[in-house]
Amino acid sequence: MSAINTVLHIAKESLLAQQKALQVTGHNIANANTEGYSRQRVKLETAEPVTHLPGQLGLGVKVAEIKRVVDRFLSTQINEETQANGRYESQKATLEKVEMIFYGEYFNDLFSRFWNAWDDLANNPTTQAERRSLLGIAEEVTSFLRKAYQDLTLLQKRDIGQGIRETVKDINRLTQEIAQLNRKILAGEAGGQNANDFRDRRDLALTQLAQLINVNGFEDSDGTLVILTTDGKTLVEGSSSWELVVSADESGLETLNWQDRDGNLHDITSRTKGGKLGGWIISRDHYIASYKEDLNTFAITLMNEINKLHRTGYGISIDSNTNEPYTGIDFFTGTNVSNIRVNSELKADPGKIAAATQKDAIPGDNRNALLIGGLRYKFLLNSGTTTFDNFYQSLISRVGSDVKQSQNFYSHQQDMLTYLNGFRESVSGVSIDEEMMNLLVQQRAYQASAKVITTVNDLLDSLLRI
Repeated sequence: MSAINTVLHIAKESLLAQQKALQVTGHNIANANTEGYSRQRVKLETAEPVTHLPGQLGLGVKVAEIKRVVDRFLSTQINEETQANGRYESQKATLEKVEMIFYGEYFNDLFSRFWNAWDDLANNPTTQAERRSLLGIAEEVTSFLRKAYQDLTLLQKRDIGQGIRETVKDINRLTQEIAQLNRKILAGEAGGQNANDFRDRRDLALTQLAQLINVNGFEDSDGTLVILTTDGKTLVEGSSSWELVVSADESGLETLNWQDRDGNLHDITSRTKGGKLGGWIISRDHYIASYKEDLNTFAITLMNEINKLHRTGYGISIDSNTNEPYTGIDFFTGTNVSNIRVNSELKADPGKIAAATQKDAIPGDNRNALLIGGLRYKFLLNSGTTTFDNFYQSLISRVGSDVKQSQNFYSHQQDMLTYLNGFRESVSGVSIDEEMMNLLVQQRAYQASAKVITTVNDLLDSLLRI
């Protein structure tokens, strides 16, 4: 009887093992399209045999482990490339908006018309038409410069600022989720088992986090995930998470802060270089800040150089107080690009535009208009090495180059992630064809185990009939 019981035991354990294998296969098939899911495999081992004459007798099969099929190195590489992808995604989107602000062809045409208007005035210094035309184009120039600067500031403060605030909310949600999953994994693996599904969800949350900010993650000895910022600030440790907080600097721009347990804020803005946050911060503090500085330099130099010459010249209108032609008037008012405007005094009386260099040569003197128009070709920017034309053309070219570069980097990162995710699918993804083959094998094994039981049952019947 003991031998027959042993055969029944072997068949029963085989049935249970194949049931578990079938359950895992069904779980794989059900999650074939689940994001972040890693296929699972049942590891079967022979049960401990018993010593018996004439030799050891096996006791069938047992389920040793149910484990995920994953490549840790590949997962780390995907997270690193995801950080870069997030950065170039937000950087590309931001710089494309900058390109729309400058619309280069209009920029070039506008300033070409502005300098030509001074030449037209020099050709006809006595007429009002050329003066009014010059004022109209000058108004367009100042309006464009102010609006471009305001749009860049708005992009920094509104668009990027809102993006940073929303992204920080997502980061805090993900770090809390990872901390909760750490707790579940720790509890689930306390008995030596594998918390496969919780680990998949945690890996997916880490990849989503990497899309938003550059982080370093490693698994602790107890299986929990520790996540640090690149400068060593802890975001997740065990079942605890630390929040990021957005505040504003003196100029009203968002700053990124790590909050410790005492509520103290530590500024990590300048060290955030990856993920969407890194892309926004680099775009705002490097690219846009540089464009604004160049635009301001251009506007101030234009204003100062034209005003310097204009103040020394004479208009054709006569000052009733001195009975002399008007002089000493600025063409532009303001202090920088944010408030540059055409002098309202000239708009009220275009005859005050100082086209002449000597009052005795009025109204036909055009030499001051020629001098101002000639500023176009003088090396007045970049420490006396660049003309106005070259400076703004260089600015437009730099914007276009930066946009193109960010597009190329983003495209490269997309290709890289497509390749790596495809590689991950080949390792960890579910193949329906393969699972169907496993299903057939496990079905046949289950049927064969059941056949063993029916066979033993027949033997018992035969025995009882003796």
